[in-house]
Amino acid sequence: MADTHGFELIIQASQSVVVKALKGAWKSAECPDQPDDAGRIPEFMDIPAVGTIGGFPVVDGQVQIPQDELDAAFATDVGGVELILGINVQIEIGDPPVPSARLLDFHTILHAKAPVNTMPGSQNVGILLGDMVRANVWAVLDAGHPLDASIPELLQDYVHKAYEDEQIPHLIVQNNVAFGVGTCSTTTQIYDDEANPARQILNSFPDPATLRISIPVYLRMYAFIPDSIGPLHIEAPMGIETRLIIDAPFEKHPEKYVARFGDVVLANVSVGPIAGAGSDIAGNPNEANNYNTNKARFSALDLEAVLSAQLRSKGVTFANDLGNREVAIPSSAEIEATIADLFFTELSSRSHISIWTPTASDDEFEVNSVDVKVFSDSLNIALNSGEGADIDAITFFIPAPMEFSIAMSKASLEEKISQAIAENGFDSFPKRFHEDGKDVDLNSLNISVVNHAIRLTGSVTVIDAVLGSIDVDADFTTNVGLHWEPSGVQSAEGFQELKHHIIGDPDVDVDEGIAFWIVAIILAVISFGVGGVLIGIISIVIILVVEAIVENIGSDSLVNGVSGAVEGITAWPPELSNIGRVKAVFFDPVDISDTGLVLSGQMEVISSCETTEVVPATTAKKYTVNAVQAAELKALRIYPQADYFWNPGDGSATQPVKTIFHAYDNSGIYLAKHGLKVNEFGGAQSRHFGLVRVKNVGPTVDAGPDITVNEGEIVTLEAYFEDVEYLDTHWSVWNFGDDQPTKKGFVEETNIKPKSKGVTKIHHAWCDNGVYAVSVQVIDNNGGVGTATKMVTVLNVPPTVVTPERIYAYTCSPITLTGDFTDPGWCDTHVATWHFGDCSGLKMAKVEGTNKPPAAKGTAVASHIYKQCGSFYAECVVTDDDGGVGKSQTIVEVTGIQNGHFNEGFSYHPAGKVANCWHPFALAGNPARSAAGQTGEAVFYCEKCLVLDGLSSQRIVLSGGSAGIYQQIKANPGWVYQVEARYMLQSGSGFARLGIDPFGQTDPASPRVIWSKGNTERAWSHLMQRTCAKENLITVFLGLESQADRQANECCFDVADLIAMQNISCETVDKPVPEKSTCVDFSDVKEKQELPAEWTYKRVTFISSTGMANFITSSFPPDHIPCLAIRRGLLLRFGQPVEDLTLEFRYHRSIGVGIVASDSEGVHISKKNEELNNPAFVVTVEGSRISQVQIVLKGEAGLAKVCFRKTSYKQEEHPFYIKTLKQ
Repeated sequence: MADTHGFELIIQASQSVVVKALKGAWKSAECPDQPDDAGRIPEFMDIPAVGTIGGFPVVDGQVQIPQDELDAAFATDVGGVELILGINVQIEIGDPPVPSARLLDFHTILHAKAPVNTMPGSQNVGILLGDMVRANVWAVLDAGHPLDASIPELLQDYVHKAYEDEQIPHLIVQNNVAFGVGTCSTTTQIYDDEANPARQILNSFPDPATLRISIPVYLRMYAFIPDSIGPLHIEAPMGIETRLIIDAPFEKHPEKYVARFGDVVLANVSVGPIAGAGSDIAGNPNEANNYNTNKARFSALDLEAVLSAQLRSKGVTFANDLGNREVAIPSSAEIEATIADLFFTELSSRSHISIWTPTASDDEFEVNSVDVKVFSDSLNIALNSGEGADIDAITFFIPAPMEFSIAMSKASLEEKISQAIAENGFDSFPKRFHEDGKDVDLNSLNISVVNHAIRLTGSVTVIDAVLGSIDVDADFTTNVGLHWEPSGVQSAEGFQELKHHIIGDPDVDVDEGIAFWIVAIILAVISFGVGGVLIGIISIVIILVVEAIVENIGSDSLVNGVSGAVEGITAWPPELSNIGRVKAVFFDPVDISDTGLVLSGQMEVISSCETTEVVPATTAKKYTVNAVQAAELKALRIYPQADYFWNPGDGSATQPVKTIFHAYDNSGIYLAKHGLKVNEFGGAQSRHFGLVRVKNVGPTVDAGPDITVNEGEIVTLEAYFEDVEYLDTHWSVWNFGDDQPTKKGFVEETNIKPKSKGVTKIHHAWCDNGVYAVSVQVIDNNGGVGTATKMVTVLNVPPTVVTPERIYAYTCSPITLTGDFTDPGWCDTHVATWHFGDCSGLKMAKVEGTNKPPAAKGTAVASHIYKQCGSFYAECVVTDDDGGVGKSQTIVEVTGIQNGHFNEGFSYHPAGKVANCWHPFALAGNPARSAAGQTGEAVFYCEKCLVLDGLSSQRIVLSGGSAGIYQQIKANPGWVYQVEARYMLQSGSGFARLGIDPFGQTDPASPRVIWSKGNTERAWSHLMQRTCAKENLITVFLGLESQADRQANECCFDVADLIAMQNISCETVDKPVPEKSTCVDFSDVKEKQELPAEWTYKRVTFISSTGMANFITSSFPPDHIPCLAIRRGLLLRFGQPVEDLTLEFRYHRSIGVGIVASDSEGVHISKKNEELNNPAFVVTVEGSRISQVQIVLKGEAGLAKVCFRKTSYKQEEHPFYIKTLKQ
């Protein structure tokens, strides 16, 4: 029952009608029967590469709108509907924080409110998309942020990228690491090899607020100092593998994920199970064995707990160095806003969606007015408003389960009935009918609408009803109902007809003027039931009248205005513009009431492309494959009438196939794009993306054949490698199987398809003989590890001993013999003996030395006293701990002052009697010329009375000048010699003199002679002098200096003795006192860090000659230690003058280097040109007071180390220097 409230006709539609129209618009999206997209909803959309999302550029994207996710609801606030679209979205973003975040793949619910009204310039009704406002379009991520479900994967990629960028260090070498009561050196290697889960950094979430990263660690410990704990030896090297587990606070913000590594404390770090290092990385299986041995040997120490504590401490430092890490992401609000913006623009451009378009089937359709009203439960289209029409007063009148109803007002219905009466001649009486052989006159007719029926009342006269001559008058009343033929379906012609039915029998009242009994007889006897015939005749008249009425009801308001049908009726305009057609049907009952007529039905919207299949492109979304392994990319939706394409996303060409087998040359994350085009009328094209994770494939390595070398021999080790990922770059780590650190190798490679090929080289020397398992790891830039091992047999080399060719000893004086030895096996220990060649037997030597590369160096020292003069062959024998023997011989010549006590005779000389082994001298121009043999005057005597010790002394008589005797004595340069003698002077008018020439010359007048003198009279007195021998001889002078103007003087000399003092360095006056050498290297400076062009580090300023920034690199062979890169030139300035300067270089190939050292005034102190031609080249710069050094290169090299001494000067009070001054 419906009240049209002043409108002639109300068309009321439920939500389902709008949804069906929406789905029809979707299905017709690609129909080519219209020139544009107006009135349609896209099945698929491409997202243009325009704008950004959360700060990330939009590169590409696609949208799929499934039909079963199209919905709508009435929206009274906009006088229209709220379109509700469930959509699948894929957006490719540029510069993602991690590669796997480049694809945002999500489902969202789009809401768009648009008014419903007549479309501009027509009386058709639709959803006015062009009248939407942006505020009424929004999207909701119904499954949450698209990246939330992938957080573990994203963070895995983030950590891996940090590893690739070396923000997570790969190799850490540390010296002087505390261990027990001593120290050791360690090498820590961190892995992230996705091809080997045991050596891959993993992450997880023990709870939503904690990110746990598990880092695989190989820890190698060696060079223990001391190498024992108590009596127990520490086996080295030892290696372990474990995992460092760090729990960092994790925060999920709308626009970023934050891992707060900077807040990690010791309690957040743990260590996984510790096991001995695998031989594939350690090379030497003894590393694991040594760990297990030490663990058992030092059980009281709890080695595992000690290592865990150290690793945990390192873990805290490592985490804190990483700091707080943020992964920026587009927020949910930004994603939703982007989708809303996209769809607002797209839907607005499509103008409208048709709901009720009568002009599509009847272009002459026209009514006086069309009013539209949306309530919360219905859409109402009101036609032909009358006086007092009130659309807001309309109530819901669609019966369940109908989808729409059409209400005709009572006045309109009655008007149609009156029109039918007039048009069919029922408005003038009598109106004669001839039916069933009888003439019937309709005398009067009244029609009214009552609840559930159309009521007809009137009177008729049946002519000659009785006996063929008697007319019968009758009044009648009947109720007529309406129904549909067929109900709920359309006829074969596509129509339904509105039919009537008599409700019950007509109520007939015969004229009272005829006696009833006469009628009864007549009926019974003559007509066999004339009363029944009367009712039938009246019913036929009623049918004729009702048929006219029914036809009239459908002939104008419904037929012309709704269906366009004349002979039948359809329930909805059969065409929806830009969509297709409507198949709508009426269902019984037809509701007739005292307020009007209501017709109800259901409908289908049939697209113009209804038979065209909608086949969305579909991928597996995620694929995983190894590099260079063919990945099968296939369409998951197959349709015979479709074309397909695939683009693998690695720059290769798009292929028009449904399945491709594609091999990716390099590991990484790729976005493969699949497309599908249905080749039918109105067939759509769609796309779908899939992330392809191409896993890294590590290199393969060949270390070459086993080799045999000598200990200490610098060997170039080479290992060749190949990598199927030809674009990968590589670095290498060598483990030599000994107690030395692992080192980076020098890598040369080519990166040409199909494989990268290269060689890693390194120089190494083993410090001891043995058999060593040498392993090399070649690691690509993605963390993939390839390993190889070769055996190196190292042979023992005996030490080399060097002793002096000849040395002088002195009777009854101790002499220390020293043998210097070197051993290329610098880890060898040594014992030594000396045999002195005088039948005294073998003596053990004191061995002291250093065990540092490139060779062990030491001395074998033993002291001895020779008791007689002569020449002896002394031999030093040095034996290493592996039985290698080195020998050297020295001639020891035992000598001294001959006839120093003057008891071994005298010989005649022209100047007199001179003690044997002595020679006379006289100073030039001296009166005692005869002393030199120029006269026969005797001035030298053999004194027998004035004797201090023994039998005689040397007496010299001289009346003026200076004369004496001398003797040359074999000496060892650098030894200090002290000579003593006793003298007795006759009178104080002269001087007794003792002199030594350290150069062994015989000229007493030489300024090199150091003299002492005395003039004590008539008593035996002492003279002494000492000096440092400069040559293999010294000369001892004993003489008398007499005054020429006085009488002759005489002097006796006795007991001349020599004391030789070994190992006392010659003193030098005004000698600089050296300080400890200072070395500056760059091991503590972060690699690749950009440094100022003028950079001061450890009080040395390094100035780049190019003006470009300084930086540290480890790219130079052979050991790849951190170096300061030199491009063309470098200037070094020192805080104060230095000397003993050495510069250590590394380089890739031989180049020339020029070095100029200057003082603070710019005066050149040293200038040299060198050719860098060894892998580790050291240049020594001579001179002192160096303030700056200019280095000029003809290429590029690295400065590995600078060593120098800072010198201060002071005046030394040398005793002989003072005495000389006093003289």
